Amino acid sequence: QKVYEADTLDKSTLSVFYNNLAGWYYVKNQFDSAVIAMRESEKLVASEEERAVWNYNIGNIYMGIGETDLAKAYLNSVVSGKSDSSFWSYAHVISLVNLGYLHGLEKEYDLALRYYQRALDLSRKLGTKKIEATAYVEMSALYKAKSQYRRALLLHERGVALRDSLFGTEQQEQM
Repeated sequence: QKVYEADTLDKSTLSVFYNNLAGWYYVKNQFDSAVIAMRESEKLVASEEERAVWNYNIGNIYMGIGETDLAKAYLNSVVSGKSDSSFWSYAHVISLVNLGYLHGLEKEYDLALRYYQRALDLSRKLGTKKIEATAYVEMSALYKAKSQYRRALLLHERGVALRDSLFGTEQQEQM
C-alpha cells in the first residue's frame, strides 16, 4: 500500500511490482493474496503487451490452484493476442503448453495434442529447445493414453534426447 501511495512509480512499474508480488505469494502458497495482487496489477495495465503478461500470469496462478476454466480463459487470451516482443512469444508458447496440459487432464486428448503441436511449432521457430523437449514428452503421455504406444515411445525418446543434449550443452557452458 505504501508503494502505491508514494506515487513515485509510474503505472507500468507498479503493475510489474504487483505481478512480482503475486508471484512471490504464489510460491509461498498464498493463493488468495496472489490473486489480490494480480487484481491490483490489472488496474494499472496500460498496454497490450502488459495485458498479455497479466493474462499469462493470472492464467498460470489459476492453473496452479485448480481453477481450470479461468486458467484456460486467460491463457487463451494470450494465445489469441499479437505482439512482437520476445516475452510475449515466450508467454505464448508456454500458454500453449499449459493449455495442452489442462485439456489433457480433462482427457480431451486430440485438443490437447493440437495445443502441444502449436507449441512445438512455435518453440522450434523461437529456438526454445527446453520447451520443445517438454512438448515432445507431454505429447508422448497423451499418445500413450490414446493407446498409440509406438508414437508415444518415439516422441518420448525424441524429447528425452533433446533434453539430454541441452543438459550436456549447459554443462559445457558452465565448465
